[in-house]
Amino acid sequence: MLGTGRAHVAEICDIARANVASGLKSGAVASLASCGKHGEFESNQERDLHRWLHSLFGMELSTYSVPFTLDVSCLA
Repeated sequence: MLGTGRAHVAEICDIARANVASGLKSGAVASLASCGKHGEFESNQERDLHRWLHSLFGMELSTYSVPFTLDVSCLA
């Protein structure tokens, strides 16, 4: 699911935390559950996931530009 567009990082981490809470013994699932300090800081979950994946598989997060035009005339 992760990386396919079928689920967001927050959903994956929530599912992992639920599995850990129900007694599942898996290092990978526990690592996913720990993202964002075990959900305490949800905005850091994706950052933590990318750090974990980089350490595990050497994967890197890359950025890209998205040009857009902002119409401020409707804000006045």
